[in-house]
Amino acid sequence: MKDETDFRPRERTVRRQPAETKAPWILRLVSWSAVMLLLFTLGYFGTGLVLKWVDSKGGPQETTVVSGKEPVLGETPKAPQNEYRVYSLKGNQLSESRVETAGGLMESDLREVLQGLFSLLQAEGVLDPQSAVLHIFRAGDLLYLDVNDACVRSIASLPPEKANLVMTGVVRTIIENFRPVTRVRFLVNGRESTETTPVNLAVAWQLARKP
Repeated sequence: MKDETDFRPRERTVRRQPAETKAPWILRLVSWSAVMLLLFTLGYFGTGLVLKWVDSKGGPQETTVVSGKEPVLGETPKAPQNEYRVYSLKGNQLSESRVETAGGLMESDLREVLQGLFSLLQAEGVLDPQSAVLHIFRAGDLLYLDVNDACVRSIASLPPEKANLVMTGVVRTIIENFRPVTRVRFLVNGRESTETTPVNLAVAWQLARKP
């Protein structure tokens, strides 16, 4: 007779695992930042060690690339220059010439150009050798050109037609080369002139508009 075995189902006890909790995002951010910083530091020092090792072995040969013209020993490098058209009186008509400047600010270039123009007029016997530009200043499109007495006396001694050509040459030289100037007002020793003959110096000069 077989023994009866009592088969009773055993109760299984199921234990629930506690839910996993993630670290706060700030903590994770700090951790990742620390890891990245560590990797960067290791890479930096590792690269430094490799470069030192390469230098100790002689390193790669340095290559120098030279472009352009090599300077000649003892030669002074030339400053950039600007070229301007000037209109001087030659005979009974205006003649175009070229004047180079050192290439500076507008006022300094304009002064150099006018000095070159005055030199040409003096060489032709049109202006007195003592004629000179005293000051130059601009207000918008109006340029004030301050000259001395010798310049005005020279122009006043010319026939009206030649005096008008001299003034036209000066005004054209300024307006065509130095924008946005469109008008030129002549001053004499820093003061407005009241001379009206042989040319009118009491008004601003400008070029006639082309049709």
